[in-house]
Amino acid sequence: MMKPSIEHLRVFGSQGYAHIDDEKRKKLEPKSYLCVFLGYAENSRGYRVFSLERSKVVISRSVKLDEREVEGIHDTVVPEKVLVIKYFWDTDEAVIPVVRPPDGDETM
Repeated sequence: MMKPSIEHLRVFGSQGYAHIDDEKRKKLEPKSYLCVFLGYAENSRGYRVFSLERSKVVISRSVKLDEREVEGIHDTVVPEKVLVIKYFWDTDEAVIPVVRPPDGDETM
């Protein structure tokens, strides 16, 4: 039995550049825009990406993704050796009242 190919799968949350078609841009305008990969389009062969410049979800077929580094992935990966230094700074001040015994020898 042959295993299914997973080469077409992409890393969610990876940043990349989506291509802008020639018909949708002028000669001196940029050819791509910065985006974040969200998933796959439901009804077409494209990717759902979030355009960081327009703050909008867009479906694009031609996207170049940088899957080597994903924002926030370092928060979930545990390094092999960890040195934990615990340092406590006590900022609470305790006031201890001084109670003196009453003097019975004093007379007025």
